[in-house]
Amino acid sequence: MQESWAHQLETWHEFYLLLGTAGLTLTGLLFVVISLGPRIAADRHASSVRAFVSPNAVFFTSTLAVSSLFLVPGVSPTMVGVLLCFGAQGMTPDPLLGPAPLGATSAPSWLAG
Repeated sequence: MQESWAHQLETWHEFYLLLGTAGLTLTGLLFVVISLGPRIAADRHASSVRAFVSPNAVFFTSTLAVSSLFLVPGVSPTMVGVLLCFGAQGMTPDPLLGPAPLGATSAPSWLAG
């Protein structure tokens, strides 16, 4: 017997609520740690700190975004699939450009100044 989409999401409600709370808490803690030690993050030799912080910020906020997407009532399965595909496309690197060098920003050169 196939269950409806709304019922399936309803049974996972607490999981997504907990996941979103954890993502938000870890994102906040990450920014608190960075704000307490700005000299370490701004130092030229601290590229390893920036390499650690950037992916974790993306992972934590992605967790928050996906869990909040599933917590919105009345969203159709097609819309969830479309939004998840757009989100996954934004997180994948461009195969034509190859991997970005360590410490490189994705901002355009005219914006980076």
